[in-house]
Amino acid sequence: MAYRYSMFDLLGQIGLLDYKPRYQDLTFKFDVPTEKAGRLTLLGLWGKSNINIFDSEKGSSEWTYKDAGENISSGSKTGVLALSHHYFFDPHTSLKTILSLQMAGNTGRTDTFSIQAPDLFTRSGEKSDEIKSTLSLLFRKKLNVKHVLDAGFIADVFFIDYNDSTFRHGAYVRSTSLREDMSLWSSFLQWHYQPSEVLDLYSGLRFQYFAMNQSWSLESRGGLKYHLRNDHTMSFGFGLHSQLQPKVIYFYRTELDNGDVLTTNRNLGFSRSAHAVLGYDKLLKENSRIKTEIYYQWLYDIPVREKGFGQFSMLNAGDNFFLPLVDSLVNEGDGL
Repeated sequence: MAYRYSMFDLLGQIGLLDYKPRYQDLTFKFDVPTEKAGRLTLLGLWGKSNINIFDSEKGSSEWTYKDAGENISSGSKTGVLALSHHYFFDPHTSLKTILSLQMAGNTGRTDTFSIQAPDLFTRSGEKSDEIKSTLSLLFRKKLNVKHVLDAGFIADVFFIDYNDSTFRHGAYVRSTSLREDMSLWSSFLQWHYQPSEVLDLYSGLRFQYFAMNQSWSLESRGGLKYHLRNDHTMSFGFGLHSQLQPKVIYFYRTELDNGDVLTTNRNLGFSRSAHAVLGYDKLLKENSRIKTEIYYQWLYDIPVREKGFGQFSMLNAGDNFFLPLVDSLVNEGDGL
C-alpha cells in the first residue's frame, strides 16, 4: 500500500511556487494464492488533482490579455478497483478472469474580469463523470514446445454524466448535457510459433464493436524475433490498431436557430493506425544492454471538420486543460 501527496503544493504554501498543483493518490494490492482454487488478486488505485491559475492574484502587466484577465480552475479524479482470478486447469492451460470498476471525473471553470469590469464573471464551466465496468477473460493454451495460443474477450460498459456550459451571445449555451450508457466489445486471438531455437513468430487478430453506433474494426498483427547469437536479437513487428474518440465528442450538441439540437458526431467511427517497427537488441554485459528501433506510424480515419465548417483535426486535441468540442466531424483525416 502506498500514499503520495503533492510536493508542489507544499512548496507553494511556503511561497516558492506561484502555481500550486495539488494531487494525492493511494494504491494497494492484495495477493492470495491458494493450493487448488488458483490465485486471487485485489488491487485498487485512487487519486485526485487540481490546479488554479488566477490572473486576479497577479499585477495587471501579467494578465493573460492586455486589459483583461482570467481565473482558470481545473481538477480531475480517478479510481480503479479490480479483482482477478488466475486458474490453471493443468500446467499448460490457464484462464484469467478480471472484474474491474473504474471511475474518472473532470471539473473546470473559467472566470473573467477586466479593468472596466473588475468583478469576476463566470464564462464557462464543466463537470463530467464516467464509470466503466469491465469483464475480461484471458485464455492461454500451450499446445506443445512450439505452439502457444492466447485468446480473450473483453466487455466494457460505460456510464457517463457530462455537463458543461459557455456564455455566448448573452446567454449560457450547453455543449453537452446528458446521462447515458454505452458498451464496447472486443475479442482477440494470438498464435506464438517457434519453429526453431533462434526464431519466434507471432500473429494475431483483434475485433472491436462499438454498440452505440454499430461501428467495428478488425485488426491484424504480426511479428518475428530472430536470435543471431546468444547476445544479439533482431525483431520486426507490424499491426493495425483502432480506438474510440474521447467519449464526450460523440455527444457534442449543436443548437439550431429554430431551437432544435443535433448531435452531429454520434456516428463517428474508430480512429485507425498502422504501425511497423524494426528493432535490434544486444546484451553488452550481464546487467546492461543496448536496444534501438526504427518506427513508422500512419494514422487514418481521423475525425476532422466536414468541408465548409472550418478546420479541425482530432490529432491536435489534448494540448490544453480542456478538450476542444467541435461539431460536424467525419472520419476523413490522416497523419503521421
